[in-house]
Amino acid sequence: MSYADISSQAQNIAAIIDNDTPIATADIPTSGSSRYSGVILFVDQAETGVLFGQTNIDVSFGTNTATGQVGDFVYAEQVTDEDADLPTVRGQLTLDDGIIDRTAGSGDAQIVGELNGTLTPSTEMFGINSGTTTSIATSFEAVLLEDSLLGLADGSATGGSTSVDIAGILVAEEN
Repeated sequence: MSYADISSQAQNIAAIIDNDTPIATADIPTSGSSRYSGVILFVDQAETGVLFGQTNIDVSFGTNTATGQVGDFVYAEQVTDEDADLPTVRGQLTLDDGIIDRTAGSGDAQIVGELNGTLTPSTEMFGINSGTTTSIATSFEAVLLEDSLLGLADGSATGGSTSVDIAGILVAEEN
């Protein structure tokens, strides 16, 4: 996957979100489910690179739960050729303990949980050496929109003796 591929996908989803309307907490359905597919991108505080992943989030309104996974990662440190394939990062993150907060106020997160997992980069990533098993541990929160989901992740990437604060943004459209 190239930077141009990811950029195009993110721009398409961002256009949907820009024209979408937030759902008031009182109007969140109480039955049924929805799947949201999109991308997440993580940066470190020093902004040395960007970790991109493909995401699927499943929301079950009847049980007030959210589950999901992120995979198919690539890492971009410096993009000189936007059409070239980016280095891959093996592994997966999962949305753990995801719940719908039906008491959320206006502007507050309606879905909260943790986005955690283990990745192994094929190149240096956020200052962590290539091939080093890297633990990703983040808190996750999101808001529901009529046709999409907008989320934030905040936490750390730890590989070997290196630990880096990271933050991510998730944009996904309802399937």
